[in-house]
Parts: sequence; structure tokens; C-alpha cells
Amino acid sequence: MHNRIKLLTAALAAALVLSIGAGTAGALRSLSVGGELTLTLNSRALTFRNSLFEVIAGATIVKTMSRTIPKVEGASVGAVTEVRFDIPRARISGFGATRVNDIRVLRVGTAGNWNLFYKSILGTLPRINGAIMKIANSHILISVDIFGPPPTTCLYDGEIELLARLDATGRIVSLESIGRDRLEKEAASSGICSQRTNFVATGAEGQLVELKNTSIILI
Repeated sequence: MHNRIKLLTAALAAALVLSIGAGTAGALRSLSVGGELTLTLNSRALTFRNSLFEVIAGATIVKTMSRTIPKVEGASVGAVTEVRFDIPRARISGFGATRVNDIRVLRVGTAGNWNLFYKSILGTLPRINGAIMKIANSHILISVDIFGPPPTTCLYDGEIELLARLDATGRIVSLESIGRDRLEKEAASSGICSQRTNFVATGAEGQLVELKNTSIILI
């Protein structure tokens, strides 16, 4: 009888481990996006920085998310559909830099949208506290005055990596650049433009803060 009880206990324990394992394996397969699928994010101080100048401007970014995201690097997450900058309040610093004329994103709202792709998650499974996403084809135009007019127009493209920070419930609370992006100058730029620039959204002011209730959880 004693041996039978031990065997029964062992079988129950094994079943429990298997059920937990199955649940965890299931949780690792994909991410589920709950709530609003269209996010409007606002930053008070988004920064573009290169070797010649630094531009800081308020920004509003609208992006759409997929309802289910396979937890596979390169899986589609959604797209950035609109970006607006507060040019009248934009600030510029750097040798000879005097004025910000314009900051624009190109190919948003077209077939060449800023598409978002999944890269990885942060945290200890089964709970996560962040999701890293990648913008694969950003195109940013920055027009500034350096030593006065005519304006210097710099056009950059490249990949941007973004960290979506999540609270304990999985709600997206902020989005920020994690500093690994290296945007390259396009041929259409003015000759004086720096070869590379960085998109930086770190710090309390630079974070893009989410205004709607959207959450990401493992399923």
C-alpha cells in the first residue's frame, strides 16, 4: 500500500509538471494584444542627434498593432501610420545651427509604411515587462538653418529599435528608442549633412507615452 501511494504521488507530480510545462510552452508561442489596436503616443522631447547638430521636438506617433503576434523574430507587429512634430517649439543646438524649419517622415500612410516587426521580449517568463520591436524602413527628413538660409536638408533612412515598456498587467506605458539605431544619410541630402544620425527617445520627457489602454501578454 505504501509503495502504491508513492507511485500515485509520483504520477500526480509528473502530471502536474507536464501540465505546467505544456502551459508554459503554449505561453511561449505568441503574444496577444488586448484593448485598442491603434495607439497614439506623445513625446515632449524626441531627439535627433548627429555630429553637427541636435534637434529636440515634441512628437505624436500613431501606430496600429496586430491582434496576435507570433513570438518569432521578424514577425509582423503592425505599422506606424502617422507622425506629427511640434516644429514651432523645436529646439536646435550645434555649431552654426540656428533654426529648425521642418521634420518630416516619408512613406508613412503608403505601401511603404514604417512597418513594425517583433524582435524579443524582456522579463522572466511567464511574465514579461517589455517587448522590443523594430522599424525596418524609416525615412526622416530634417530641414535646419546652419549659419542662416538657405536651409540644409538632411534625409536619413534605416532601422530603429524600440522598447515598449509594460506594467504588471501588460499595459503598454511608454515606447523609447534603445539607442542601437544608426540612420544613414541618403544621396538627396545637402552636402553639409552628417553621415549618420540617431533617433533617441530615452528619459522621462523623450518617452512616447501611450494614451489608450493597450496590453501585451503571452499566450
